[in-house]
Amino acid sequence: MFDNVKISDITFVVRSAGERTARGALRLIEQQIVQHEGGSTSQIELVNERPFSHAVRRTLELGAERARPWTIGIDADVLLVNQGVERLLGMCRAAKPGSFTVTGLMLCKFYGGFVFRGVHCYRTELLERAATLIGKRTPGGPDPCLKPESAVVHAMEAVGFGYEGHPVVLAAHDYEQSFRHIYLKLRMRGRREAEAMRDGGGKIGAGDPNALAAYCRERAVLGDKDHLVALWGIEDGVADASRPTSERHESYNWFAEWPEYDRRVRDHGLTEKEHFDPRSSTGYADCVIEAHRLDIDTRTPKWIREALAQRTMA
Repeated sequence: MFDNVKISDITFVVRSAGERTARGALRLIEQQIVQHEGGSTSQIELVNERPFSHAVRRTLELGAERARPWTIGIDADVLLVNQGVERLLGMCRAAKPGSFTVTGLMLCKFYGGFVFRGVHCYRTELLERAATLIGKRTPGGPDPCLKPESAVVHAMEAVGFGYEGHPVVLAAHDYEQSFRHIYLKLRMRGRREAEAMRDGGGKIGAGDPNALAAYCRERAVLGDKDHLVALWGIEDGVADASRPTSERHESYNWFAEWPEYDRRVRDHGLTEKEHFDPRSSTGYADCVIEAHRLDIDTRTPKWIREALAQRTMA
């Protein structure tokens, strides 16, 4: 156990790839760190590497260079709850000595429930070893091209340094993103889940693209434009999975031309969203999480729903 972990023992690495909420996500972390005695914004590193595998590598490198006991990688589409940093600190303190990674729950807009994604707490002394595994695929593990960070976590678990998922709600994930970002994110996810189902659904990160598409379709019918765009991405990602390897996208470049997306935007008369005011990020996650109906949630795994219900009643 790491009961004596202090806020000054953590390096926070925020990974940005053009997310509309990047400044808001950074602002939340800054606000919450300085509320702790000994906390400083100098503990925050901002990474703008592409593709995401490069951002993962830089996360591990920065953590090792700064040499604080814990390194936390946070994607810029994650908006922490008001007690987010406090809860991350608690998870580091509760981690088992042999664990490499600890993570908590996000309420994901396009999944439609709570999932483990977007934040990873790493034991820094193992980062250099983990960096040697970037890009390598282990048996039963995810494709490192599509899920580079999960692939590293799985590879480290395979050599004895485990992964812990705590049923602690940390943030809202994928809310308030640009339409283009949503399309490419869900295109990647659609391809990833289609390939995982084809190759064997028992793999880490495996899902059901049909169920994901069905959920987004339900929300799109109700008028949610984000879910409509997400549905386009899922459909095109599933199509990508069926193409010959030589014709697939190895990385989904945010700045490349995507004519399938552009055509749909024109046909539906969509206009890209305006700037997201970072001041709007304060309390945002708490509001959307409070509004989420756990009692009718069919997307969150049952054991997580039960764990969250017990915490609510406590």
